[in-house]
Amino acid sequence: MTQFNRNRFLRLLKNDFLLNKKKILIILGVITGLVFAIYTLVGFGFVGADSIAGLNTDITKAPESLKKFLAFFTHENVMAVLTAASYASYVWGIASFVIMTRVFANLQDRKQEIDFLTLPATNLEKWSSRVAYVSLISLAGLVAHSLGYAISLLVIYPFNSGFVNESLALYGSSGVLEELGVTGFCKNMYLPMVYISYVGLGMILIWAGTRFRRNAWLYTALWGLGIYCALFVFGALGMGIYIATSGVFDHVSDSGIIFTEIVNSVMRISVVLMGLSFVVGLVLLPRSYKRFCRRQLEMNK
Repeated sequence: MTQFNRNRFLRLLKNDFLLNKKKILIILGVITGLVFAIYTLVGFGFVGADSIAGLNTDITKAPESLKKFLAFFTHENVMAVLTAASYASYVWGIASFVIMTRVFANLQDRKQEIDFLTLPATNLEKWSSRVAYVSLISLAGLVAHSLGYAISLLVIYPFNSGFVNESLALYGSSGVLEELGVTGFCKNMYLPMVYISYVGLGMILIWAGTRFRRNAWLYTALWGLGIYCALFVFGALGMGIYIATSGVFDHVSDSGIIFTEIVNSVMRISVVLMGLSFVVGLVLLPRSYKRFCRRQLEMNK
């Protein structure tokens, strides 16, 4: 068997879902419940109120050019919505991280490894079925996230309609970027690049799951932390050099202009890094397949 057969691929995929349907339902239920809890707690004012109060006391002391920016964040419910969205995003992010790095969790146990690698299917069918399996669970997690979000808004609306309206107004919009002073290419491309970076990171995590196999999520997290620290140091250094050489401090009397330039510099670096993550993912994904084929050869011996 050397050709890719769609029916064999679908049977492998179906088999994975049938074997793990209980675990999948638990994962999706936990994601829905946590997102619902986060939005509900923030919507009812149990979390996030202190940051709003702090901004309200500082806005009167701010320079004139920054008052519009601060006014946006001190607007009723904006900080609460952003707080809830940031906390809830971690739920899906962490869940997807663990799911994607466990792409070949069925190779950790010797018996499961033998059972899977000796199935009557090609290497490409086996590998792609596992990649599709974890990718679909991750997407289902995103649906579960949206479901928890929607249910929480229905619960909150009778008691705090302002929070719900503000949340829907900001959901998926570029309003925050506009208030931050982000303009041009970064403003138009930021959200598309976020989605592209999700795909890129997914490919990187699949490679990491193939590379480490046992405790892949832990080793990937440690490597990721190291890379993040390195990028943070070099990114901060690069941004500092850019700001120092770009003439932004010629406007030192206007802190609003300086703030806008710094924000735009950070956004440009973010867009570049997100694009880079996609390119790295494209490079590493074929390596994941090659490593899987090597494992298959070892088994055949």
